[in-house]
Amino acid sequence: MAMVARGRRQMLLFGDSITQFGSKVDPLGWASLLQDLYVAQKRSVDIVNRGFSGYNSRWAKLILPAIIEEHKSNPPVLATILLGANDAAVESCRQHVPLPEYIQNMEELVKMMRAGWPESVIVLISPPPVDAATWDANKGGPGLGQRELEHVEKYARACSELAARMSCPVLDLFNILHKEKGWEAHFSDGLHLSASGNQILFDALIELINKQFPSLSSESLPMDFKYHGDIPEDDPASVLGDR
Repeated sequence: MAMVARGRRQMLLFGDSITQFGSKVDPLGWASLLQDLYVAQKRSVDIVNRGFSGYNSRWAKLILPAIIEEHKSNPPVLATILLGANDAAVESCRQHVPLPEYIQNMEELVKMMRAGWPESVIVLISPPPVDAATWDANKGGPGLGQRELEHVEKYARACSELAARMSCPVLDLFNILHKEKGWEAHFSDGLHLSASGNQILFDALIELINKQFPSLSSESLPMDFKYHGDIPEDDPASVLGDR
């Protein structure tokens, strides 16, 4: 269901630090891997990272309208929403959002995107598991990380269930990672993804796109403007005027 883009097509990634840090090159992030595939190799889609480190769904809901407006003239062909790692913090943490409110916020985020970008594919990504012991050590001692695996699992399950109710494609990142033997190695500090964790997220998202939305695969979308070898020397303007 590729749409006619006003400018180069875009994919927009919305979320917290797991999305923001996805643009890192060390470790190589999932957004950087998307950039390599769709921009460096295929020159067909720009990858727009709108990740906000430390944010929960309550705060994300307040900034999404501005982001939707920012891209109103050229809506993304696909947008991801990955939130919940901070919502699922223990109740004493300022980032904590109660589970019922998280579900409501996520539903509103999807509805806002659908209203503002009616042709865009919206993909929900559940929060990944957390290696609480390693994250605690990273923050200075037991309990200081304010995260528990059991809490995150509830939010991840709620995200997947919400996606089913809203007929929204979902990538169950929690279970994709947690089923792996030695899954803790897929995290750099217990909370954020390592190189292998980012690779797994990238691979799973590409598999979802290729299976459910093949018209948005890297092989299906045309290159932005002509390949240089197809530009006639005697009349380049004949092929370079329009996308």
